Parts: sequence; structure tokens; C-alpha cells
Amino acid sequence: MARRRHWRTIFLALVACATFAWSAVYQFDVEPAVLLEILLMSVSLVGLAMLAAVLALFIRALFKPRD
Repeated sequence: MARRRHWRTIFLALVACATFAWSAVYQFDVEPAVLLEILLMSVSLVGLAMLAAVLALFIRALFKPRD
């Protein structure tokens, strides 16, 4: 039962994102290319944040005293 809720939540989140994109294009006249640019920028910033976290963990592991 819990697995089904998990997939339902993911599905609803994807539908909400698609609805926001649709409304931006058709109701507010935003160019699809602009939305794609925003999506790519968001994905790249999340990737940079993940890379910074991995780098911080690596640096922390280097300076952590060994037992």
C-alpha cells in the first residue's frame, strides 16, 4: 500500500509540473524555448549543488582524524 502511494505522489508531481508548463505557454504566452532554458538551468544548478556536496564530503573525509 505504501509503495502505491509513493508512485501516486510522483505521478501527481509530474502532472502538476506539466500543467504549470502548459499554462505558462498557452495562457501567459511564454515561449517553449524559454521554458526549456529554465529547465536546463535548473537541472544544471541541482547538479552543481550535488557536486559541491560530494566535494565537501571528500574534503571532510581528508581532514577527519583516523582511529
